Amino acid sequence: MNILTLRCEGNKALLGKYEFELPPKTSRLSKIIFGIRPEDVSLASSELESNIMGRAYLVEQLGKDNLVSLKITDSNLTIRALLPSDGDWQDNTISLAIKPNKIHWFNAENGDRLG
Repeated sequence: MNILTLRCEGNKALLGKYEFELPPKTSRLSKIIFGIRPEDVSLASSELESNIMGRAYLVEQLGKDNLVSLKITDSNLTIRALLPSDGDWQDNTISLAIKPNKIHWFNAENGDRLG
């Protein structure tokens, strides 16, 4: 599971220059924990769908899939994605999509699950 502590502004969580809408009743938080499983991070099929971009720095071969670690553009954070093994990921910048319904939100102060 990718677990990232993100800064909040209004009803958005900020991941570098990327924004994710927060669940209801969380707009007063200054920080939030963002959780997403690597299998729920996919290749963006178009620029419009792109949620985040990152540069692959580690590729672990797992048979039909690769577990790819990426440094997120405009951030010092890392995210891991389960991507097809037929791609050339190492040292490439990759456009990724994250489905909002797959994000797990947690209170950064006490760890309670939100939304």
